[in-house]
This record gives sequence, C-alpha cells and structure tokens, in this order.
Amino acid sequence: MSTESTIPACETPAPVVTPELQRAISQFQQVLWTPNLPKAVSILQSNPEVLSHQNRIGFLPLHIAIKCTRSAYRSEMIKLIIEEGIKHNVGGPNARGGLLVPSEYKRRTGLCLLVVGDDKTDILDYLINRDPPLLTPRDVIDFELLHCAAGDPFLFKDRYDTLRYLMDFCPQALASRNSIGDLPIHYLCKQPGYALKIFEMFLNEGILNGVFLEEDGAGNSLLDCCLVEHILPALRSIERDDVPILQGVFGVVTKTQLRTIIDTFPHFKAWCYVRDNRGRLPIHTASECGLQNQEMKDVIEANVFATSEIDPVTGLYPFLLAACSAEKEEECDLASIYQLARYNPNCVGFQTLK
Repeated sequence: MSTESTIPACETPAPVVTPELQRAISQFQQVLWTPNLPKAVSILQSNPEVLSHQNRIGFLPLHIAIKCTRSAYRSEMIKLIIEEGIKHNVGGPNARGGLLVPSEYKRRTGLCLLVVGDDKTDILDYLINRDPPLLTPRDVIDFELLHCAAGDPFLFKDRYDTLRYLMDFCPQALASRNSIGDLPIHYLCKQPGYALKIFEMFLNEGILNGVFLEEDGAGNSLLDCCLVEHILPALRSIERDDVPILQGVFGVVTKTQLRTIIDTFPHFKAWCYVRDNRGRLPIHTASECGLQNQEMKDVIEANVFATSEIDPVTGLYPFLLAACSAEKEEECDLASIYQLARYNPNCVGFQTLK
C-alpha cells in the first residue's frame, strides 16, 4: 500500500506568527536542542501554537525532537510534544498529535522518523501501550514502517533492535509490499552498504513468513537483489532444514557458490527434500534451469526418489524438464539429462500429465 494514500492531510491551519509567537517558537527550538524539559512545559502552557509551526522544510517541533534531540530527556520530550499535540489537535483530529503529519522533506511522517532514528524502542513501547494506542500492527503495514527502517541509508546499521521490534510486533509486514512492489527485504538489499547482520535477520524471518522465493516489484529474485558477497554468509546463517531454499538458489548463484553450498552446507541434503509453496522440489528447479553435470549429480544423489516426481507446475518429469529447458548455460547438457533418465528409466516412456 502506498504511504501517501494513507497520510491524512494537515487539517489545522498554520498559526499566524505574531512577534510574541515568533519568540516562543525560537525559544522552543532552542529547548529541543538543549533539551530543557521544564522550560518546554512552560512554553507550551503559554504558547501551545508552537507545536503547529512548520519550519522551512516542513518539520514540526515533533519532527525536530525525534531527529535532533540527544539526551536523557529525549523520550520525555517526545512524549510531551505528542500528548500536547493531541490535546491541541496538531495536524487535525486524525493526525495523532502530529505523528501522521508529513514533512516536506521526503514526505516523512513522525512515525517514519521514529523508526529511522537511533536504535531505541522506548517510544514505540509508549505508542503501542498508550490508551488508546498510537501505533497498531496495521500502521506498520499501511505506513510502510518496516520499509522505512530497512531502507534509510543513514544510521540503519545501528537499527537492529528497532527492526527486530517491528518484526515481532507485526510479522505480517515482512510480506507486505510498498508502492513499487518491493518487500522490506528487497528494499533493504537495494540500499548501499547495508549490514550483513540485518540482512541475515530479514532472511531468516522472511523464510518463516514465506517470502524467500518472492520476486521484487521488477521481477528479480531475492538473491539477485542482494550483494554477491552476502549470499553465502546469509544462506549459511539459516538454521532450519525444512525450508525451500534451493529453489531460490539454482539458476541464481554462480557455479562456485553452488559448489560451496553443496560441499559445505550441513542442510544441503535436507533442503533437497523440501517442496516450495507450489509443490516443486529442488530437482524440478535444477532441471528447469539446466544445472550442469556434477552439480546435478549431487542433487540427484541427495534425493534419488525425486527423479520420479512429476513437476506439479509443468506436469513433466525432471528428465523432460532438463531436456526442454531453454535457460541452460549450454544448448544441451546431455550428461545431466542422462543422469536423470538413468535414475528413473521408466519416465522415458511415460506420458506426462499435461
């Protein structure tokens, strides 16, 4: 869902800036940088209009407090501004005290700024546990908060706890797509210099939520999106042996990488038995993409009985998939086709289901 379609318009008109209000605005901005909580309370008691004033790039005091305040009083300052914003209807009745008011800079709301800031989750706790709550699982999806936290190029190496928190709070967000059709893990992989530790977390959580084999909005596979040097370490971090990994590996990784997976990964043989959500076994994907002689032999020997399994998508045996594949590195890998037929000679004379 596109974030822009769900952000309410700022319904409260900007206050007329009198000399007195301008002084209060300047004083409050200084308070945000200091910060001085008692002084902030005093200013808001006499001039609550400062909360609705947006600076030249559209930042409300709430936005500035989230981005710039760095002290032991940061959480208290943000909570104060939110509560006073709700009390004085900043941004309108549906803006949650200004949390949903977008700034002109990248159209980011206060909610988005909260998850791309430093790696502290106390404010998120406050928003969720408040009565009524100011943050719900639905908001994480509607406002693309997991995308925001995963995709911001600044500081995101330090946001492991925030990302973990959002995933636990709304696991469904891992399978939600943004306005260009990317899942959060795709969006992460398209950022320069993203952290391997965070990618491994997304990968393992994504496997549990069935998104490993999902393509991005442009039709690219997950491993096509990520950095080449991250593929093997990330796959090696997978602890489960009952997930369809190889279907997303064959035809994507290099021959050297695949050789490493076959020779050194403890779950390789177990993965050869796992079907994906369409019922395909790894041998079907391997045959279709034209896996070469030695690698095909390893896949066959890991699960010999799979050579007799008809592909539920095409209705073909692995032998016929390999023979018909148009995506092989060579025109016809006869050695691979022969091996598939040799382990299941009966399939040569059988009629296919389709």
